[in-house]
Amino acid sequence: MKNRSLQLIFHMAFIFGLLLFLIFFYFDVTNILLTYYIVTLSSILMVYKLQYWYSIRNISKNLNSLKIKDTFFLRATICIFIYISPAYCIIQEPFLIVDKKISFVTFIIITLLAVVGMVLEKCSFIEDSKERKYENNI
Repeated sequence: MKNRSLQLIFHMAFIFGLLLFLIFFYFDVTNILLTYYIVTLSSILMVYKLQYWYSIRNISKNLNSLKIKDTFFLRATICIFIYISPAYCIIQEPFLIVDKKISFVTFIIITLLAVVGMVLEKCSFIEDSKERKYENNI
């Protein structure tokens, strides 16, 4: 429980950083430290999340192969939505030759996808917790 609440705090700090970057981008303020903050926090959270999923996989080895494939697809989607796409867009933004409005809309979409990814991850966590409790009771 303690690790889960710490993870929630870091994810909220990550979303806050994305929203702050979005506001700064709208007002044409360049903040390189915020860029480094988002990319670094994204990398750390992704490594932590992969380690957490690896430990869950070792605990519950008796899932059928169809469930494992669905879980893998959901987890890959979560990683792309939350960690990879925001960092990639922020890193690539200075090198893109597009209108500022298009970049702003792209950052809005990326921020919304990160929030949707966090909701999907929470739903996945709740489902995994129910399965593990059920498996432990058998």
